[in-house]
Amino acid sequence: MAIAIAKAESGLRCEAVNVNRGGSVDKGVFQLNSVHTAKGNLDDCLEGIKIAKVIYDRQGWSPWVAYTNKSYKKFLTN
Repeated sequence: MAIAIAKAESGLRCEAVNVNRGGSVDKGVFQLNSVHTAKGNLDDCLEGIKIAKVIYDRQGWSPWVAYTNKSYKKFLTN
C-alpha cells in the first residue's frame, strides 16, 4: 500500500516538488506538505520517508490525496 501511494503521489521520485495554491510545498516520495512537516528535512529522501511513517502511525493514510481519491489503486499489485 505504501509503495502504491508513493507511486501515485510522486512516481517514486525523491526530488518531486509541488507548490500549492496557498504557497505550501509538497516534497519527496510521499509529497509531504511543508505546513505539516516543519521539523524535518524534506530534501532528504530517507528522512522524508521516516516522517511519512510517523504521520501514517498517527493518522493512517487519510492525509494523502492519492489515498482519499483512490488514485493509488492502479499501482497495487497482486
